Amino acid sequence: MGYSPEKNGIVERVIRTLKEQCVHRHRFEAIQHASRVNGDWIRFYNTQRPR
Repeated sequence: MGYSPEKNGIVERVIRTLKEQCVHRHRFEAIQHASRVNGDWIRFYNTQRPR
């Protein structure tokens, strides 16, 4: 997979969305908690979110 500005923009947008919709809405107690919550959100993002 090569680098392209378009791919970089897509990745940056996904990270921004993750922060806005998940990371900034929780106060994580431990890395394991953050990993579980973020993993749940990523599964939702990839399988159930409206497109």
